[in-house]
Formats: sequence, structure tokens, C-alpha cells
Amino acid sequence: MKRIIIKIFLIGLMVLIISGLTLHLHSVYKRHQIMNNFEKEPINQYETLEVDGLSMAYRMKGDRDAPTLVMIHGFLGSSYDFRKIMEPLSEDYHLIAVDMIGFGHSEKPSDFTYTEPNQAHHIQMLLDTLNIDNYALLGHSMGTRVALTLNDIDQDKVNKLILLSPAGTQNRETSTTPPKIFYEYLFKNYTLQRLGFRSVHYQTDYKSATYFDPMFYFTSQIPSSVLRQMNERDSTSDWDEIIENTRNETLIIIGNNDTWTPLAISEAYEESLLNATLQTIAETGHMPMIESSAEVLALIQSLLR
Repeated sequence: MKRIIIKIFLIGLMVLIISGLTLHLHSVYKRHQIMNNFEKEPINQYETLEVDGLSMAYRMKGDRDAPTLVMIHGFLGSSYDFRKIMEPLSEDYHLIAVDMIGFGHSEKPSDFTYTEPNQAHHIQMLLDTLNIDNYALLGHSMGTRVALTLNDIDQDKVNKLILLSPAGTQNRETSTTPPKIFYEYLFKNYTLQRLGFRSVHYQTDYKSATYFDPMFYFTSQIPSSVLRQMNERDSTSDWDEIIENTRNETLIIIGNNDTWTPLAISEAYEESLLNATLQTIAETGHMPMIESSAEVLALIQSLLR
């Protein structure tokens, strides 16, 4: 009986090792394929500036003399997330979509402090370098926390706020951080990441590789050590003070089927912010600017006009 148990254990271990190796090799192949596919695509059309010694990427569209809208992506996102609304918005507005440090095409240093205040400070310096002295501000998911922080430190320049699928204001409690190997071989694995991120979108058509691959293109380039550091670092922001100081006209947009940042978070913002309006979009998940871009575009235009 003991020999049978050992034999079953060894067979199971062998299956596990072979499966893991297969998943890893498939992920390496997919990453190589995606890198080649996107080499000359619009995904790589961006500009850079040196900000406090770091290369910071951004996408800029529209007439420089038009009203400016600054766009901040969410965690593991990039400025490319706004691609479906940037082109039509650029007809009337000057758009700047940033890649926060550690994401997209921006530099990804291992010694950077990955907190909302530090990200907001670097975006502020980028905008100062570009001579942007009056702008509306849009943040998506975690980017809403950065946007609210930026608004708090740059109040004289921000005129209106848009919170898209906003993340909550509770600072993360200290917890055990997974080892670097977890990010390298599990989190950054193509198949496992795609399975995990299926819940980002609600509509079936948007769960395809067409919409996942651009995100994987960027997440696979974040060093595992940096991903681990992002998980370790937490904001020490005084959110009560930031919320109290936010007096801009604010538009909150949330998909009714968003499971990543549920409707209750947006409702709490509407209640606590002085001048906020909440708009929900049916049959939409966590990326409304992709899944329901026409509705999001109309709402943004209505606010900015």
C-alpha cells in the first residue's frame, strides 16, 4: 500500500512539473509573439520626458490651445487603455494620457517609492515641464486615487474631475507579500493571467485575446521585483482631508457589472464629495472606456462642455 501511495505521489508530482513547464514555455512563446505583433503598432506611439531623473512616457493628442484633459490609468494599466476615447476627444480637447512610473512605457526602477503621493508628484512635475497650467483630470481605478491626490497638491490648476471605476480610499493593511518567484512564474504567466483577468470585462466579446494581449504586453515588461515592491508599498495619504479638500465638479462613472471596484465605492464617493454626480453604465465591467466607450465619451463631453 505504501508503494502505491508513493507511486501515485510521484506521478502526480511529475504531472505537476510537466504542466508547470508547459505553461511557462507557452507563456514565453506568447510573450515573444505579442512583442513582435505590437512592434510597429500604435501601442508604441508615445513621447517621453525626463522627470526627476526618470523617463516618463505619455501620449498627447489634440490642439495645444484647446482645453486640456489629463488621463491617469489604473494598476497594471497604461495610457493605451484610453485609446478608444482619445481620438474622438482630441477633436475638441488637448489630451495628455500618462504612463505612471513602473507602468506602460515609463521607467520601472526598483528603488522608486510606489505610492499615490509619489506618483502624483511625478505627474505634477511632468505637467509643469509641459507648461500645463489649467486642466481637467481623469483617473481610472487606482488612478482615481492618484488623481485625487494630484488634485489635492495642484488645486489651483485642476478645474474638473472624472473618476472612472474608482478605487476606494482605504489604505491597504500590512500583509505577507508573495515571493518574487510568484510574480515571475505565476502572476506573469500568460494563461493564468488571462484566466484571472477575464472578470475585468463583463461583455463576452471583450474577454478575447484582442483586448487581453495589449495589457499583457505591458504587464509582462514590469520586473517581478518591481511588482513585488508595488504590493509592499502603501499610501499614507490622509484620505479624509483629501476628500474634504476636493471641491471640484466631479463626474463618477461606473459599470453596473464592475466586480473589481463595486458600485458601493462610487456611491460612497458621491455621498462624501461636495460636488459629485454618479453615472452608471449597464452591462459594463471594470474598463468602461473600452467596453462602453461611446457612453463614457458622451458623459465626459457633457461635463467638459
